[in-house]
Amino acid sequence: MALVLADRVQETSTTTGTGTFTLAGAVTGYQSFAAIGNANTTYYTIAHETLSEWEVGIGTYTSSGTTLSRDTVLSSSNSGSLVSFSAGGKNVFCTYPAGQAVYENASNNVVIPGTFTATAGVIDTRLNPRVSSTASTASITPDLGAYDQYSVTAQAVALTINAPTGTPLNGNKLVFRILDNGSPQTISWNGVYTAIGVTLPLTTTANKTTYVGCIYNSDAVRWDVVAATTEV
Repeated sequence: MALVLADRVQETSTTTGTGTFTLAGAVTGYQSFAAIGNANTTYYTIAHETLSEWEVGIGTYTSSGTTLSRDTVLSSSNSGSLVSFSAGGKNVFCTYPAGQAVYENASNNVVIPGTFTATAGVIDTRLNPRVSSTASTASITPDLGAYDQYSVTAQAVALTINAPTGTPLNGNKLVFRILDNGSPQTISWNGVYTAIGVTLPLTTTANKTTYVGCIYNSDAVRWDVVAATTEV
């Protein structure tokens, strides 16, 4: 048994009460629930044609008898409980419930309801880093909502690293990669960056790349600098 979704699946029914629905055939232009497959589950909506009775849930399709059981109610006109449907025609169709949907919200964040589970070997859990790159700049103010790494490729003036903007989460990471234009340049750091077992670089080394890695520490409300190294 598997959860199956299919496009344009809709049938009618005259079943009443709170039990399993007997399906009466596909609506013109639609598929029958046979597209779901025997013994598979699917998301369904049942809507009375003339009354304000409706139900959204998870049900099991059985080809013998062409029935759809109502296993789990997700929302309904009966305060989220099984609806005792009245006599009359009903439309029964596959749906994608709002409460189960994965979507990108207005802040460009992906909303995942419930608990996210990744199966090893099936889902590639790599995340592509968001890198801001510039040749030279007088200051960097990291935007946590836009970038995870800031790269400077030919720094020609003194550089100031300001406190990031946005709301960091505990454990967020921020990386700086700095290369000068052949002449050493000074680097100034905002006090929110705290060196942990390393030394914050205060100047570049001519023609050498410097990396600085930071992790946000919400307990101390600071960015812990845990890595700082320059190529030799």
